[in-house]
Amino acid sequence: MPKPSAAAPPPRAWNVGPMHAAPRCGARTRSGGGCLAHAVRGRGRCRMHGGARGSGAQAGNTNALRHGDWSRAARARRRWTAEVIALAQATLARMGPDWDGDAAAWLTQAQADGARLGLSGAGGGKPDRAGHSGLRGYGDNTV
Repeated sequence: MPKPSAAAPPPRAWNVGPMHAAPRCGARTRSGGGCLAHAVRGRGRCRMHGGARGSGAQAGNTNALRHGDWSRAARARRRWTAEVIALAQATLARMGPDWDGDAAAWLTQAQADGARLGLSGAGGGKPDRAGHSGLRGYGDNTV
């Protein structure tokens, strides 16, 4: 009499729903896609991209700085430039195409607008730590 064949055990039902629903790491890979690893609880990055608390460069370290286009100083300089341009456009709009108004009144208003932006006279601005005033590298304030 042949031995009864042992039937394979039924497949186990794994509960993988919470694992699939877990948040993913927000890091970008070199190919441009997102990292598919699960984020560490309490953080938005996985164990490979998150780093331990306190890791990373020291404050003021510029070893990894490429160009500084998005540094705090560069963004402030762009905001200031946009304000000066908006001020010039508003002044020109106030003057109109065929302006022949009072020059003294216009100059007083322009000086008041310039004082609001931190400009002083034609040189422009308070001197920085190096003693330069206005926009560095522009006009007669070249460095």
